[in-house]
Amino acid sequence: MPSAAETYPFGDEVVQFDPQNAEYPSISHKYSAEIERAQRNGQPQNAVPRTAFQNDYFAGIDGLIWSHRSAGNFLGHSSDLIFVQNQLSKRPLPRRWLDWSEEYWPVDGGKKLRRWKRDL
Repeated sequence: MPSAAETYPFGDEVVQFDPQNAEYPSISHKYSAEIERAQRNGQPQNAVPRTAFQNDYFAGIDGLIWSHRSAGNFLGHSSDLIFVQNQLSKRPLPRRWLDWSEEYWPVDGGKKLRRWKRDL
């Protein structure tokens, strides 16, 4: 989830596996408030915060829309638009406002994201 990873503090995915039942009882993410940046000209760069949608400064942004397609790769694909809702938005869009391929919205005070995926 490219956009959600930059707007909420979710890091690496953690999956617990129960070998006796062959089930995944828990899938979560590690907390990660920043994205480390590579050095430039041998100098360390400032980390990028992952908390934009937990900051009132960004309350004027309803959410982020992105696609896996590139400008030269439009043919043969159905809509693949993905939407991530801002938990602090002043005017949040209703869920499933458009026919997104996936939509994410915060739950548990922004500690988790709920995912809805369109059936194809």
